[in-house]
Parts: sequence; C-alpha cells; structure tokens
Amino acid sequence: MRVEVRLHGERQDAPPKMVSVDYELIVDTNESDQRLALICNCLDIVPVVS
Repeated sequence: MRVEVRLHGERQDAPPKMVSVDYELIVDTNESDQRLALICNCLDIVPVVS
C-alpha cells in the first residue's frame, strides 16, 4: 500500500489566520473496491477511482 497526502493552504495576513486548507489523500492499494468503500464510509470521504 502507498499513501500520499497533498495539502494546499491559503493564509490571510491581517488578522493572521488560515483562510482555507484543502487536501487530497491518494491511496494505491490492492484492496477490493468493496473494502475501500467501507473505509471511505468510515472516514466520510468520497472516493475517486482512477
């Protein structure tokens, strides 16, 4: 299994704060589609298969 996390954040200077944070979780695995669907449901994420 290989997992990669990509993050992108946007910061505001005044007042200093994070305006937005986006992430992408990429999982490369041999698990079945059914098992991946169960994991996605537990994490409340929408899978995109490529």
